[in-house]
Amino acid sequence: MRRPARFARSATPAGGGARAAGRVLSLALLLLALAALRAPGAGAQIQLEGEDEPTVGRVEILGNTAYSDGTLKSIIRTRAKSFFRPWRSAPLRSDFLRFDRLALRDFYRRHGFLSADVDSVAIVHRDKSKVDVRFYIAEGPHASVDAIDFDGPTAADEELIRSVIPLSAGGLFDYPAVDVSRVAIDSIYAERGHVASSIQDSIAIVGDNVRVRFTIHPGPAAILRRIEVEGARATKAGFVSREVVLEPGDVLARSRLLRSQQRIYDSGLYNDVQFSTGEIDPATRETDLIVRVRERKLGWVDAGVGYSVGTKRQARLTGQVGQRNLFRDGIRFVGGARVGIVTRTKPRFPYVKDLLLGDRRADVSLTRNWLLGVRVQGSIG
Repeated sequence: MRRPARFARSATPAGGGARAAGRVLSLALLLLALAALRAPGAGAQIQLEGEDEPTVGRVEILGNTAYSDGTLKSIIRTRAKSFFRPWRSAPLRSDFLRFDRLALRDFYRRHGFLSADVDSVAIVHRDKSKVDVRFYIAEGPHASVDAIDFDGPTAADEELIRSVIPLSAGGLFDYPAVDVSRVAIDSIYAERGHVASSIQDSIAIVGDNVRVRFTIHPGPAAILRRIEVEGARATKAGFVSREVVLEPGDVLARSRLLRSQQRIYDSGLYNDVQFSTGEIDPATRETDLIVRVRERKLGWVDAGVGYSVGTKRQARLTGQVGQRNLFRDGIRFVGGARVGIVTRTKPRFPYVKDLLLGDRRADVSLTRNWLLGVRVQGSIG
């Protein structure tokens, strides 16, 4: 009973009251921290994120029949400790478990199992530092396609569309198949020049059956009026337009646009080619084809050093200079040289070596992709 009294008297000098209050406050905060550590939620969090967090020894997926364990494990984040990858850590994380549960459910539902779910996630402790994680899956039935309806196309177009899309009435439903079908329909109309077509899909779910509807607005078939080139600075716009396999009055078919794009790349002058169209005249259906290009680095210089260990040992110096647009006329120039250097020891002065020229070679070539207005490549060297 005397010690508290002596403690109180020793804290009464100037500033002593503040120090005593600080000690009491620190003691209170320490007690609150100890109480928080004893709380159930805090204890679990420290067990998962602290130094003694458990390691996942095995991941098991139960209840799956439509997809293999390997397919499902590839989409989750929780990983087991691997013998072949001992450097990879495999901690048990609650945020990973929440993500994995949603990822597995969404994977199944996207592929047609509309009522699939992950019933539970069990954590089985092997020992203090290793656990097994088990995902229990309820797949449910695979939805089927009740019917496929179309709004917009003619009867002939509808028959053509049904023959190319992966969906069919009575077959199994799959969301990715809907996306593939929409792209296939767009390709049909794009090949006819409908560059502004609109294809929308809608899905009606009734029990385990799905009814799919495609609404198609093809728009007018665009006709080429003229070609506009943007981005050609060091090169001529004609280098781009001459590679387009379309003439004014032609329908802007997708296959011909893709072939034109590849030909522009093959010229070796550009590393990016993008096509777009202007406004379509409602009366004539004519539009401008806008070609945006980004030029490559047209000139270059290379140098190298090597050493030959064959019958004639020698150091080799190589160099090359090039220009893809010589005289701004689309001529490709490449000049290269290789020089060998050998050493020879003098009999009277064994520590003195002469440097002599060894093998030597020089090459020069000129290449042009278009000769006399015809797409024929000519080269001289």
